[in-house]
Amino acid sequence: TAYTQAIESRNLEPEVLANALLNRGLSYQRLNEHEHAVEDYTAAMRIDAMSGKLRALALYNRGLSFQRLERNGLAIEDYTSALFLDSQFSHAYYSRGTLLRDGGQHLFALADFDKAIRFEHPEPARVFFAEALTYEKLQRPQNAKESLGKALAANAGYEPAQKRLAALNGIQEPAVPAASADGI
Repeated sequence: TAYTQAIESRNLEPEVLANALLNRGLSYQRLNEHEHAVEDYTAAMRIDAMSGKLRALALYNRGLSFQRLERNGLAIEDYTSALFLDSQFSHAYYSRGTLLRDGGQHLFALADFDKAIRFEHPEPARVFFAEALTYEKLQRPQNAKESLGKALAANAGYEPAQKRLAALNGIQEPAVPAASADGI
């Protein structure tokens, strides 16, 4: 509400207006109101008052909303545009990589995951896990196991990697014993 009041006041300098729109877009995004978020990110980018890094962040966030709206082509375009502005944006590489993988462009996805790691994505286990899933789609189980090992080296407690590695190694999860009728 406060961002809306400030935006509608028409008293903001261009840079402040762009930031207000970005922040309201982020608020909409957190509320799962992605159509409104897209509108605000787009409006903010129309104002020529953002640094390249801030514009890259706006494109990335709009891409996330497009992805949640299942408009993956537009999401990939925004992630790519963000990377033109900030070539070391690890989150954009990771997000684009997941969409490329899901779209069957496995080798491009692997390249993006590699760059996400190279540019120090804050959750390397998650990136290595995504890489492992890509190798599985390429029917390269040994590479998938290696990536899962890297995920666990980055975060030993990363449960998705633990479960996937166990499955690839043919280990079934232990069955939970059923309680008997008398509760013993």
